[in-house]
Amino acid sequence: MDNRLIATVLFASFLVSISGAASPPGDDMNALLNSAQIDMQCRISFETGFMNAVIDALPFTDSLLNPRIDELQSDESKLNQYSNQGDAKNYSMYLQETFSKHLKQNGDAVKSGFESMKNESGMSQNETKDAMESLAETYKSLREDLETCFDVEEYLNLVISHYDDSLNRYQSRAQNLSERGINSSNLLGLVEDARSDVLIPMQNDLSSAENSSELRMLSNKYCLYGGCGNGTNFHMAEKFETMRLGNLMAAMAPEANRIGLGSNVSSVWSSLDAAKTEINSWETDKDVSQDDVKAVWTNIHSAAKGSHDIFIALNSSTGGD
Repeated sequence: MDNRLIATVLFASFLVSISGAASPPGDDMNALLNSAQIDMQCRISFETGFMNAVIDALPFTDSLLNPRIDELQSDESKLNQYSNQGDAKNYSMYLQETFSKHLKQNGDAVKSGFESMKNESGMSQNETKDAMESLAETYKSLREDLETCFDVEEYLNLVISHYDDSLNRYQSRAQNLSERGINSSNLLGLVEDARSDVLIPMQNDLSSAENSSELRMLSNKYCLYGGCGNGTNFHMAEKFETMRLGNLMAAMAPEANRIGLGSNVSSVWSSLDAAKTEINSWETDKDVSQDDVKAVWTNIHSAAKGSHDIFIALNSSTGGD
């Protein structure tokens, strides 16, 4: 069975990538959460519909597939709970750690049921042939329903809106630093690169898409953060936070070194260098593992804490508030 999702997979990647960012996601994330919920429900209807059809056609699979159906219904209840609460973080974690795993197990269970027909079915060759032909028709019908159940174009427009709002927030943060006298030309350049590499081509491709197949391909082609298995992964949050902290440290380091905080400065630079090295190793046309993303955020958080401690020390040494 096809376990590929659209909104649910990319929505999860948004939360993983921006989980440590200083600027939280905007209200547009709620729209993405609602879209992911529709996508999930469409997928569950497809999965349970086909497994029930397999049980009807091949009764010996009942004990194998009914627990899978019960598990999906439990997943739906849990995800509905998180969605109704607007709890995007736990929704995303459940998608990644539980729901996606269950989808794969469903496919394995159905395959196992088919493979056991010769030994367990007690069906004649003609009965088996008729059952498989019926299941093929049912699968085709359910797939057609799945294709129209989730509005991919509407979802892509939500993603574009989210990306545009996110980049506007990043630009505002960079400009705020510039107004405080901190050189942020690299941050402003990063925002423009993200617009050129992700947002603008995604807008152009969406406007020229001619069918649902092209729309589905587009959903995995441009990712401002991560999640595109075969497209552009810009990793905006990690790049921006690493650059931003580097700019702040460059501004504070001379005075920090002067008052004897050289080891603190070195520690921050070490964390930032480790984060940058990892980010630079990521290939833009391939998604990266959650562990790699979390490792980068661990170094970013370490650098942020070290920078904050240096800022407090500098402020105290000058008698500031």
